[in-house]
Amino acid sequence: MTEAPRSWLFVPGNRPERFDKAAASGADAIILDLEDAVVPEARPAALREVRTWLEARPAADGPPEVWVRVPDAVHCPDDVRALARIPALTGFVLPKVEAPEHLAGWTKPLMAQIETALGVLAAERIAAQGGTMLRSLALGPEDLSVSLGCRPDAAGMRASCERVILAARAYGLHVYACPGSLAEFRDLDAWRQILLGGQALGSDGMLCIHPAQLAVVHEVFTPSAESLAHARRVVAAYEAAEAGGHGAVQLDGRMIDAPVVERARRLLARAARFGMR
Repeated sequence: MTEAPRSWLFVPGNRPERFDKAAASGADAIILDLEDAVVPEARPAALREVRTWLEARPAADGPPEVWVRVPDAVHCPDDVRALARIPALTGFVLPKVEAPEHLAGWTKPLMAQIETALGVLAAERIAAQGGTMLRSLALGPEDLSVSLGCRPDAAGMRASCERVILAARAYGLHVYACPGSLAEFRDLDAWRQILLGGQALGSDGMLCIHPAQLAVVHEVFTPSAESLAHARRVVAAYEAAEAGGHGAVQLDGRMIDAPVVERARRLLARAARFGMR
């Protein structure tokens, strides 16, 4: 599994004038949306715009990755599935997934959005049985809040975030689940708190609906210079101890053993993924 993108930017599939801007926004991945952002009667025209733009791009070698959110995970039109043949497409985002059977038959990587109470309850089964194309789970706080009858804030979303993150990590998937609304793009301090809440739980990043949200996502989910320096010291100290036949070592008054070193190595790998040295 490659390192997870930090930021995903939604772009309405019926706004082709925004596609190039989104690709140049700095997002790690963009999602051309054929679901919520486009009314049903406009989806055929939006699909044509998406197909035309994808066919004009070189093969997917990123960044950014380019994904398409399909209008329906269960009854997806064949002409949407046919986008899989276009080399520039990285994968598909499937909305309102409630069972692993909803992920059958796809030939590109998949993100499964968990957006209903039933989806949250089925998250472990989806992660375990979703098939070889499944790459990530993503909590959809707006739709989920309607399903749960609560607000899409930290209090309403935390338990679902924890459950979805646990399911994803148990089966080696990337995961995007921060306890708060995706719609928060004007108050960036509030947005930062949502992201920090997700980071503390183990989220890999966050989906965004506005370019203004991207910089804060990168700030929160990119390792700091200080954390990288400490990680290098941890790895160096442990490797020196290991070479001397020891399985643990003290560093700055704290015990360094294998799990601590593994966290440090993962942090360094994530930094390398995003061009930090």
